[in-house]
Amino acid sequence: TVRPPALQMGIGPSAVRAGPPAWTPSRQTRPARLAGRARSGRSPVMSLRGGAALASLWSSASVQKTLELAAIAVFGGFLRGVLDAKALTTLLLKALVPAVILSSLAGLSMSPELLPYVVGGAALVGLQIASGFLAARALIGPDTARATIRRTAGVQVGTMAPVLSVFAFVREFVGPTRTGYAALIDLPSKVYMLVVLPTWLAFRGAPEGRLAPAGGAGPKKSPLAAVAKELTDPFNAAILVGLLLAATGTQVSDLGFLGSAIKTLASAQTPVLFLLIGLKFQLSGARPAFVIALLLARHGLIALGTAAFLALTGMSDPGARLATVLSSQAAASIV
Repeated sequence: TVRPPALQMGIGPSAVRAGPPAWTPSRQTRPARLAGRARSGRSPVMSLRGGAALASLWSSASVQKTLELAAIAVFGGFLRGVLDAKALTTLLLKALVPAVILSSLAGLSMSPELLPYVVGGAALVGLQIASGFLAARALIGPDTARATIRRTAGVQVGTMAPVLSVFAFVREFVGPTRTGYAALIDLPSKVYMLVVLPTWLAFRGAPEGRLAPAGGAGPKKSPLAAVAKELTDPFNAAILVGLLLAATGTQVSDLGFLGSAIKTLASAQTPVLFLLIGLKFQLSGARPAFVIALLLARHGLIALGTAAFLALTGMSDPGARLATVLSSQAAASIV
């Protein structure tokens, strides 16, 4: 008979039994182990180092909202040739955005505390103009032979259009009330675009570059007619009505079915906007690299100015800080 190796070495059976148990493979199958980890809140991927932080970031509301909006834009890209981008733009500017502005302004409480937002908007206009001309001069150079293109680029990127580039982000990531503050910040920009900029262009434009109106000069409109036209524009009318509701303490919900209609239109702004982004997004043109560099320089200078503004004012409210940063990074208005 062949004795076990332990007995051949003089070790008794009791000692053998007292030793550590021999390793045996787990009888639990791999699917069962994975199911156990899932029940305990752990997954094979998230059990890696840093997985918990990545899981928390992935499941955060901001990341999920960003991915949601990106998915809508991608869907809009697939609908090129099916949807009319011009019609969607008109729908946004004439119906959906005014509903957002009206409902957001109506939620504010009219007080002197709103004045700093208007003053900050005026400062932002100055920052936009300075950043545009600095970016154009840095990239185009001081050569007098290129003065016309330098002035043109400076004016173009020295404007901002927060209606389609800011309000939706403020509404989704900060809240509807902050959208009203963003509209107040935009008021000086509208005054600049409608009143100051035409005079500035006539003063700075090259005489040979001025074009006569198509079909002749035509009848000149009276100032009263021009003012009436601006007041009846849906966007401007929404601002005036929203401020009137805020001054009287009237909420949109107090308007009954009309208020419900306004809220429904306002809620449609974001998905329609990102469908439009998907429809219109493209990198083309004569010099796309130069345009991208010019925009990056412009936004970088504005970001530095905004950071200095936040440091000087000591603004501590996270919502107000985010709304300020988003408002400062509005897209250029003249493209």
